[in-house]
Amino acid sequence: MMYKTLKEEIINCVIAPGTKITEEDLVKRFNQSRTPVRSVIARLETEGLLEVKPKCGTFVTKIDLKSIYDAMEIRIATEEKVFFDIIGKFKQEQFDILNKILDEQKDIIKMDSSINKSQLFYETDNRFHRTIFSFANKESVWFYLNEFMTPLNRARIMANLRKNESVEDIYELHLKICEYLKTNKPKRLFKVFEAHLRSGFTGLDDVAKEYPGYFTKEK
Repeated sequence: MMYKTLKEEIINCVIAPGTKITEEDLVKRFNQSRTPVRSVIARLETEGLLEVKPKCGTFVTKIDLKSIYDAMEIRIATEEKVFFDIIGKFKQEQFDILNKILDEQKDIIKMDSSINKSQLFYETDNRFHRTIFSFANKESVWFYLNEFMTPLNRARIMANLRKNESVEDIYELHLKICEYLKTNKPKRLFKVFEAHLRSGFTGLDDVAKEYPGYFTKEK
């Protein structure tokens, strides 16, 4: 419970990058002894979400732009393989499921820019892609990939703080992904998917300038 809660709060920027975390606060908050608290800290440090600095304390790691772009290449290669496995095999009821998720996104993009909006859009975006993996019987691959994509996932929350038009562009690309899956056009599908994933991070450098305390200085 403590591990899952802290991890979600860090990824969703509820606990901002650079924030100091103390054992004392976690002991009081979760009503736990120091032993499980230290175990959780060690686990999150291994995953790159916390950094323990000797004589300084434990801090939420800042977002590393280089690791984001490296992770994105892995994500593209993996998901394109899933699309290749399922294109032309979709049923109408499966498209109906995806369209319900897209209807949720359509409502979210009307909201004012905020961390809450980013979290909501991020959740539906993940659900959209996880659902596609599940249709290919590759949901376990999605969960493994999602764990590995932690730097990417944190950045997506920040990226969604951009102007509303940018988030709407992502939604429009989701619509095209559904269209090309349904009409069995793999070349167009792969092209629009890569554009979708990369567009999700267009302007991230500008976000880093607006929130300099959340990102590492080196790219």
